[in-house]
Amino acid sequence: MAKPNLEFGSMQHKQAALTVKKALEEDPTVFQYDEHYDEMDKKRTLKREEAKGSRAPKYIQNLMKTAERRQRENERRIEKAAQKELEKEGDFFKDKESFVTGAYKRKMEELRKLEEEEKREDALDEMADVSKQKDLSGFYRHLYRQTLPDDHGGKLEGGAVKTKERRRDDHDDFKRRDERRRRSKERRASLRSPVKETSRREGSTAENVVTQAPPEAVKLGEHPIWKKRTVGEALAAALERYFQRK
Repeated sequence: MAKPNLEFGSMQHKQAALTVKKALEEDPTVFQYDEHYDEMDKKRTLKREEAKGSRAPKYIQNLMKTAERRQRENERRIEKAAQKELEKEGDFFKDKESFVTGAYKRKMEELRKLEEEEKREDALDEMADVSKQKDLSGFYRHLYRQTLPDDHGGKLEGGAVKTKERRRDDHDDFKRRDERRRRSKERRASLRSPVKETSRREGSTAENVVTQAPPEAVKLGEHPIWKKRTVGEALAAALERYFQRK
């Protein structure tokens, strides 16, 4: 039976003791699990409570804003109706003293601001009307603004400037490329033009020769056909042949 290696076991214990000692030097509470567990549990409980307290309803804020706006619209409607009644009364209460409280002034100021805000929103809705848009640029602009948060304004401005510069550089590259293409086309056209001009001249010369040849042939053929045979050399030759036969 083999004997156990005691030296190897003692070395492991020494290494473990050194590791524990080093860990305690770095953090004396490294092995205090129970104390750490209680503290961690308290932190988790506190986070859950904070999350419950700060958790806002998802849709209630918009509903509250809508309800507040409708209430103001109703108040403005009532105020307009009261103003119409005063106009109908005319000068009946003209000599009477009127009192206006600060709360009423603040209320009228809020109604005036609400009316201006509604006019501005109506103008924006009129501008963003789909039936009056020529393309989808307005839709993409609205999507771009709604997708990105407001705190990226500076970054967006810098990115927009870089994008404009990049587009300008691309436009310049396209212009230079088109200019090079145009010059190369002109160069090829100038190289081909002498050959075409020579062939065109040769073709025109050949056509002139072909077209001018038939009149000469006609002129040559006209003389023996229409020449009189009873005068001149033809008559003398005919008389000579006649006398030879006799």
